[in-house]
Amino acid sequence: MESFNIPINIIQIFLKVKKPITEFPLFGANKILWTKYSELKGYRYIFIGDDDVEQYLGEHKKFYYDLKYTWQRIDFLRYLVLNKIGGIYIDLDCEPNFDLDLFSLYQKKYIIGSWFNPKRQKYEVGNGIIGCCCGDLHSLIKYCIGETERINSMEVYEVRKARAMLNSTGVRAFKRWCKLEKITYTPELPDYVIDHCSATWLGKNQFN
Repeated sequence: MESFNIPINIIQIFLKVKKPITEFPLFGANKILWTKYSELKGYRYIFIGDDDVEQYLGEHKKFYYDLKYTWQRIDFLRYLVLNKIGGIYIDLDCEPNFDLDLFSLYQKKYIIGSWFNPKRQKYEVGNGIIGCCCGDLHSLIKYCIGETERINSMEVYEVRKARAMLNSTGVRAFKRWCKLEKITYTPELPDYVIDHCSATWLGKNQFN
């Protein structure tokens, strides 16, 4: 079976949206857990906050800062970081299973998380956990830029702000890109990572 030499980076991001990370106890607790997990397994833990963003933007700096909503930037930033340094990006509402080696899942080019869609009663591709090598997300970045330009030209998205986020850089855009690239989610992943699915972006006044 083909294996892939993925950089052993565990990457997490927190950009201030209304509140600092200290106002999110779950995030703070999981940050500590992933730090300990990385030390135990010999991984490199990388935490990216507001002051760390610039080094990952490159040629996409203007596009990044032109995005209307912080949640769009959080999604887009994870793609830029992974494309630059490689590793596994993990949302802060996820916690590790210390008994398992997350990087042992790298038998395919990508590690992709999933979420349960109650309307469709099935699991679907999610962007809360993404693993890949450096340079593997060029086409995703290009796709999100195109989708953002398309959505910005449509008046309806001035009102439907959450949909604008989801369809430009968020999980819906990511899902469509995965379909184009014939990429599926990693079914074993829930054994390795416990996802609490906090959906913080759905909080009141998040897009004001």
